[in-house]
Amino acid sequence: MRSKKKKSSLRAGILFLSALIFLILISLIFKGIDVIRRSNFDGKNAYAFSVDQKDGVSVIHISPYDSTAAFVRILPNEINKDNLSEELAVPISSYIKSEDYLGNNPKDIILKVLFSYGRTDTDLTIIDLVRLSMLAPSNLKKTTINIDWDGKTIDSTIKNFFRDPRIEEEKVSIEIVNSTGEQGIATRMGRLITNMGGNVVLLKNSEKNEKHSSVSYFGEDGYTVKKISKYFDIEKRKNLEKGISDIVITIGEDLIDSGKF
Repeated sequence: MRSKKKKSSLRAGILFLSALIFLILISLIFKGIDVIRRSNFDGKNAYAFSVDQKDGVSVIHISPYDSTAAFVRILPNEINKDNLSEELAVPISSYIKSEDYLGNNPKDIILKVLFSYGRTDTDLTIIDLVRLSMLAPSNLKKTTINIDWDGKTIDSTIKNFFRDPRIEEEKVSIEIVNSTGEQGIATRMGRLITNMGGNVVLLKNSEKNEKHSSVSYFGEDGYTVKKISKYFDIEKRKNLEKGISDIVITIGEDLIDSGKF
């Protein structure tokens, strides 16, 4: 009788342990899928992220495509750190925040954050950090920018630091349409697209406001279209006929306070 009870208890224990292991595996699989989904850096193309550390704020731009990296220090330290994309007119996709000094070399910074993952504030995933650490090139350019400079001076200083070589290679023409009803929106985006290496040929205001932004294109769905769509998180649309430009970015009300340009 006791032997039967022991066997029954053993079976129950094995079933419970198996169910627990199964649930843990399922949980890990879903977490892994979520990490992959949240990862932004594809390991192939230009990527920029901000670093807010003990000695100040900087922006790092890594481009595996042409094996270059840039470290741009931003002054003064009292700047609006959450609005750097708009201040600099460059596409900053992620951030790192630390009360410690992480260094002024991209690879050193990335490795320190990777080894202290979970203790450093960042929206970069483990996959992003591993890719960045493996692909951060030694060909490093450095400069310092004062945010109090006028826009033209800032643009002329950083124009060689944040250009995306694949956008420059495609050489597609870009039209930007302001459909928000607010003045200056198209100019702001045009500045950022130009700093990325885009060929902006026309800025204009639309008489009709749009709630949702989009990027439309004629011909192939190329790298420039995909980059714009991903960075601004806007819909892609294919045009059947070509207008003045190859690509048309329509700025809707959803991008007014996005902080992306």
